[in-house]
This record gives sequence, structure tokens and C-alpha cells, in this order.
Amino acid sequence: MRIAHLASEVAPFSKTGGLADVAGALPPALADLGHEVTVVVPAHRTTLDETVPGKPGGEVSALGYTARVR
Repeated sequence: MRIAHLASEVAPFSKTGGLADVAGALPPALADLGHEVTVVVPAHRTTLDETVPGKPGGEVSALGYTARVR
């Protein structure tokens, strides 16, 4: 199944509350069950600061997970 997960924040990339914990834990658990999961979050400065300067998009990694930033 293809699943789109939309959230205002996702741990470990951006976090201010408990929603980020759920948004960070649920997609990998669904992927482990064989689902194709896409996570969509706003382009927070904390996430964008981790990308390659001067290039559109990039990748950020934390806790064994990598996310593409577009």
C-alpha cells in the first residue's frame, strides 16, 4: 500500500511536541510492514539548515533514517 503521512513536524528532523514523536515512529513501522511511505512536512529552517548550501533540496540523516528535502 502507498501511504502519504502529512505532519507539521517529524522527529528527529523537527520537534516541538509529541506529534513529532508519532510522526517519526509511525512511517518507519509501516515501511517495515512492506508499505511505501512518503512523509510530507513543512520546510522548517532546522531541516533546511542540514541540506547542502546553495543546492535545491538535499538529504538529511538522523537515527539511521535519511530524508530527501525538495
